[in-house]
Amino acid sequence: MQVLLHDGSFVDYEVKTDRDSDIYEVLKDGKLIASFKATKDGGWKIENNEAQIDEDLQHRITLQLNGYRIS
Repeated sequence: MQVLLHDGSFVDYEVKTDRDSDIYEVLKDGKLIASFKATKDGGWKIENNEAQIDEDLQHRITLQLNGYRIS
């Protein structure tokens, strides 16, 4: 997925999830950046912030993750 950053540039990330899982891993260059859990109310909760991404980037990523949500 592509995420629009605050400065107007884009960054490419990979998204991995297992079938029937509510955990979505976000990777850059094959390395885990963060994992997010899809909540029942349609939101997202950060589960693992491996790269210590800030709240702005977390928000921008979750907006893109909405397109990956199955349920």
